[in-house]
Formats: sequence, C-alpha cells, structure tokens
Amino acid sequence: MKNCLFVGSFNPITIAHENISKDLLQDKIIDYLYFLPVNSNKTDLTTIDNRINMINVIKNNQEEVLNIYNYSKDG
Repeated sequence: MKNCLFVGSFNPITIAHENISKDLLQDKIIDYLYFLPVNSNKTDLTTIDNRINMINVIKNNQEEVLNIYNYSKDG
C-alpha cells in the first residue's frame, strides 16, 4: 500500500489542495493520503482546529487528518 503524507499550513485549505489529493488517489499514484496541518510562519487566517474541520469537510474515505496538536508526550 502506498501512503502519502500531505503536509502544509492549509491556512485555509484550497481547491488546489483538494485537487492534488483527489488526483493522486484517482490516478492510483497512492492508496491513502494523510493530511498534516502545521503552524504557518505567516499570520494565521484561522485556528488549527478550524483548519482541521475544513479538511474533514473535503476528505473522503481514503483520506485522514492527523492532528499532532492533540497528542501528548506520555503517549
């Protein structure tokens, strides 16, 4: 299985982000895609929680959003 980690600020997520992920899956270049939103160096337009929610709206069953901000060091 070929997995892909799509890292970006997604601040906000755009149609281009969505098209990239859908094309990779439809063309069978990858089997599964993980979105990983990270903090950006520029002024944030929205919170990390809002960005995760926006990604959840456009993702399908071959995509997942990773939220590293909810993980603790204790595991």
